[in-house]
Amino acid sequence: SSWLNGDNACTYGQARVVAHPEHFMHASNVRMYTASADPTFERCRVAFQKELCELFTALKDPAAREQVAAGIYGGVLPPWWAANHRKARA
Repeated sequence: SSWLNGDNACTYGQARVVAHPEHFMHASNVRMYTASADPTFERCRVAFQKELCELFTALKDPAAREQVAAGIYGGVLPPWWAANHRKARA
């Protein structure tokens, strides 16, 4: 947004950085770092991160990962999928 891109203080409020779901299919493409000035969120951070990790843990199952990927790509896996999938298993 213009507010985030401008010369504005970022010490309050919130921002969301959105990545296309495709990028999450490549573990080396996306890293998440979070920070918050909200003391309530900070107290709950460990639980939040645990729940988030549990959601992503489901993608360790190859069949579930392929089903999610197919959904992201409109039902058809991209050509690079098979090569990457074989590397992940090796």
